[in-house]
Formats: sequence, structure tokens, C-alpha cells
Amino acid sequence: MKSYRLGYRKGISSIVGIAALILIFIAIVAFLLTLLYRLADFTQSISKILEERAESESITRAVHGTWSYRDSSLTISITSQYPQAVLITGITIVFTDGTKLTLSKYNTTLDKLYATITKPNNKQTTTNLQLPIALGPGHTVEIQIPDNYVRNKKILTVTITLANPSTLVALPISQA
Repeated sequence: MKSYRLGYRKGISSIVGIAALILIFIAIVAFLLTLLYRLADFTQSISKILEERAESESITRAVHGTWSYRDSSLTISITSQYPQAVLITGITIVFTDGTKLTLSKYNTTLDKLYATITKPNNKQTTTNLQLPIALGPGHTVEIQIPDNYVRNKKILTVTITLANPSTLVALPISQA
């Protein structure tokens, strides 16, 4: 009878040992699956960030702008060769004395500002400046800012802000 109980105890301990090993194996598999899911999410996030950066770089290469101060007005000319439309959402003019002029859809105190849009077929449209302005492929936008906004100040830099559905780009433009 004692040998029967001894075998019975060995059988129970074997079953408990196997159950413990199965639980440990399940825990390891669950941990590895969780780790793989997190790694996949991280990879997707990095991929999205890299796509946005690549798109930002291609926009900065395809959109060019110049500014000039002549005839008592500041003229800003922006041309796009980007294959999709981008929006001009803001313009910032920084003066040498540290002051700045910001044009955006929220700056409603500025009036008598005009934008001339030239399409690839050289058709021109002149309207009051209302940002954002859609800048299509091959289009040129010329913005006239009269002297009463610039007040004969020396301009340090002019920057435009461009947006499309996936990215926002600040683009400094050069003096003509």
C-alpha cells in the first residue's frame, strides 16, 4: 500500500510540475506577443514620422519664394512646383529693430492687402489677401504689402508657413 501512495504522490507532483511549466510557457509567449505588438506600433510611428519629414523636405525643395521692397511696398512672390496643392497659412516679416508683422487668418486688422495668383497658363487673378491661400502646382502667388504696414523699417527676414494634410512647414524666403 505504501508503494501505491508513493507512486500516487509522484504522479501528482508530475502533473503539478507540468502545469507549472505550461503556465510559465504561456506567460513567456504572452510577454513575447506583447513585445512584438509594441514593436510593431513603434515601427509604424517611426515610419509615419519619417514620411512626414520626407514630405516636409520635398515641399521645401519644390516651393520657392522671394521678397523685394520697391515703390513703397513689399512684394512677396511664392511659386510652387510641388505636385499637390499646399496652403499658405501665414507670413511673418521680422524687422531689424526686433518687431515683426504676422499675417494669418486670425490677423483681421490688416486691410488693403492684395494677392495676385498666376496659374500655369499665365491667367492672373487679384483678390484681397485672405489666408490660407491654396498654392497649386505651377502657381505663383504675389502678395503686395503697402508701406504703411512696413513703415520704412529694414526687413531682416520673411518666412512663410505652408501646410498640407500631413505636415506643416516654415519656409524662409530670400530677398530678390
